[in-house]
Amino acid sequence: MFGVNRFGPVVALVLALPLAGCIGEGTGKEGMELRTPADKAKPVSGKILSKVPLYNGRVVVAGPKGYCIDGSVLRQGGVGRVVLIASCNTLSGKPGGSVDPAVMTVSVSPRQLGAKQPNANELSALAAPAKVLALEDGDGISLVRMASGGDSVLAHGDPRYWRAGMLINGHVVSLAAYTPKGSGTSGKALIMALAETLRELSPVKDYTPSADAE
Repeated sequence: MFGVNRFGPVVALVLALPLAGCIGEGTGKEGMELRTPADKAKPVSGKILSKVPLYNGRVVVAGPKGYCIDGSVLRQGGVGRVVLIASCNTLSGKPGGSVDPAVMTVSVSPRQLGAKQPNANELSALAAPAKVLALEDGDGISLVRMASGGDSVLAHGDPRYWRAGMLINGHVVSLAAYTPKGSGTSGKALIMALAETLRELSPVKDYTPSADAE
């Protein structure tokens, strides 16, 4: 069983590995807010959420089918907001479930004028000196497969894990997927499903300076 007490180090890892150079400092009241107003978050049970809108709904975070948000560990670091996603069964403490107890994280930077999606080489450089097994630049997303580190943040996890970068409504979004060792779960497929979910739920909005006041 992958206990929720293992999730703290995952959040710490995301905060320690920002998309440097792509993430700016937030300004104004919005940049100081941590939690989404309760009426905008959809609870599943207790502190388990089905989705969380961030930055006035410009980025809406939710997990792929079978995965929920742990509302008890939403974080704001100096460079943005961090959301942790795990299987709904793991978070609720219920046995069984239709998906493996993988863990995903989403880190969203404050919005920037002229923000660009980081490419795979940039993601790899940020991970240095850690070894990278694969680099991929796709349509609207860049991915790197890390050689080690997954087992340090997920009990009985595969050392290899995937990280990705994308751009949503002027916000640089960093994704990571950690899978159980020997589970057969594809970290790449999981992170792509996560990215697609974010794209589908986040409404396309124009980025103009006046829009920040909305």
